Amino acid sequence: ESDLNSFSVTALYEDGRTYFEDTFTREDENSIYFVSNTDYYWPADEDLTFIAYYPEMENVTINGEEKVITGYTPDADIAQQIDFITAVKKANIEDSADGVALEFKHQLSQIEVNGKNTNKGYTIKVKAIRLNNVAESGNFDFVAPMVNWKQSDELTSYEIEFANEITLGEDLA
Repeated sequence: ESDLNSFSVTALYEDGRTYFEDTFTREDENSIYFVSNTDYYWPADEDLTFIAYYPEMENVTINGEEKVITGYTPDADIAQQIDFITAVKKANIEDSADGVALEFKHQLSQIEVNGKNTNKGYTIKVKAIRLNNVAESGNFDFVAPMVNWKQSDELTSYEIEFANEITLGEDLA
């Protein structure tokens, strides 16, 4: 993420105890490196599991028993939705002498809607697009194998209305 300037990290010992929780920020605007305000030194002979996420949010529980976000709800206004990304990495001092490389993954879907009209006998105008029956919220498990999300039963709709109608032509719009 080129516009990612900070993210939250929790580091856990192998037995589940928390080593630290902190926010890491970009070293400078052109850097690929992120640093914390506190220096942390690798504990002797211990592997650590790093759990990172963006954006900062409430309802996060990361400890030896749980590694979840409960009730995550995207903003109802599509234009205000933030890209929710996460990373989990187990590392040791030998492999991480120059830092821990985190590979973030996008946890929400981005949907792109395209349309075209190749039938010259019809004029098709689009004023709005609506996605119906989308899970309103869900619980996210950082380490669940394959299925990180458990969605709520509450459904919602997302809609975007255009200031001016879009007339579909032969090319994708």
